[in-house]
Amino acid sequence: MASAPRAGGPALQVYGLSFTPDGSLLAVGSADRTVRFLDLSTPRTPRWTGRPITGPGDYVFGVSFDAAGRRLATASGDGVLRVYDTSDPARPVQVAALGAAGRVPLYSVALRPDGAQVSAGGGPEAVYTWTLDVDAAAERVCALAGDPIGAEEWRRYVPSVPYATPCGAGRPGQPAGSKG
Repeated sequence: MASAPRAGGPALQVYGLSFTPDGSLLAVGSADRTVRFLDLSTPRTPRWTGRPITGPGDYVFGVSFDAAGRRLATASGDGVLRVYDTSDPARPVQVAALGAAGRVPLYSVALRPDGAQVSAGGGPEAVYTWTLDVDAAAERVCALAGDPIGAEEWRRYVPSVPYATPCGAGRPGQPAGSKG
């Protein structure tokens, strides 16, 4: 058994752990509001690697890699689920920040193996699921939004911006009549 070096590691309690599929990297979520990466490619001498993720506004309770090890989702006490591109673990990049209803703390997180959805558990008795497919999310927003704004109403409220159909023909936000 080898233990992680103290230097460079979390300053407070560790709450969430997730291995990449090949087991060479461990994501570590902590009460110090960070996620750090422990390189386990040499099991007898683990070492902290890359820069810590410092975006969460509260304890990081849950962390989860996707099946490819290229995305990491985090659940934190601030009620925000964050998704990071970790294809280069030395430089993780946030690609999404998804809020739970009413700023409910999130304690656990799981990425669907294909990376298309992410779920988080919060309290009380709440499980939230989001799609990570941008087109599917836009389609859902359009379906729930009701009647889209028409060209005349658009000109009244945003006259300096050329009209673009928010939902319908083409992709959301593209000019009317475009095919995407």
